Amino acid sequence: MQKNGSTIEGMKTLRLREGKERSLLRRHPWIFESAVAKGGADAGETVRVESHAGEFLAWAAFSPESKIRARAWSFDESQRIDNALFAAKVEQSVQARSRFDIQSDGLRLIHGESDGLPGLVVDRYGDTLVAQFLSSGAERWKAVLADASFVAGLAFDPVDGNPSPGGTADAAHPKLAPTQTATLKVPMGYFGA
Repeated sequence: MQKNGSTIEGMKTLRLREGKERSLLRRHPWIFESAVAKGGADAGETVRVESHAGEFLAWAAFSPESKIRARAWSFDESQRIDNALFAAKVEQSVQARSRFDIQSDGLRLIHGESDGLPGLVVDRYGDTLVAQFLSSGAERWKAVLADASFVAGLAFDPVDGNPSPGGTADAAHPKLAPTQTATLKVPMGYFGA
């Protein structure tokens, strides 16, 4: 990779203060304001996070107004931060819930950082998905995350842990308003009676 000022191949970079990489090396996804030596980006923009010595640590979503200055999407340098990554992470999250015998139509499908999707919480209540976009990164990727959550939420029936008929959504869902919480109404029949 070619370095060019504060970017690497067009990617903006955050350089951490010496010794502040320890939490990232343990895979904790938060980078606090006090850990950043230099660098910045627009709200929600993906940045390359480097140690004081310039070693890659993570790809993260930048948040210029938060004390948590960046939240890691991935600790794999070769990982592309794109629609496919988010669709895969949402699918993994929803499928992980299928391992539990949860006898309810109310279920947390995605739980932010614990599912590798910092700032995103998605709950299902009957035929309704409620998504909260609680970070700059989640807000910036809202449309992609909402689409992936809608499709994955339809493909999972928490009452019996099996995929619902069809496995994917084929009905249009509403555009999201520019708020922190979105409610997506799922057509009846996808989840059984």
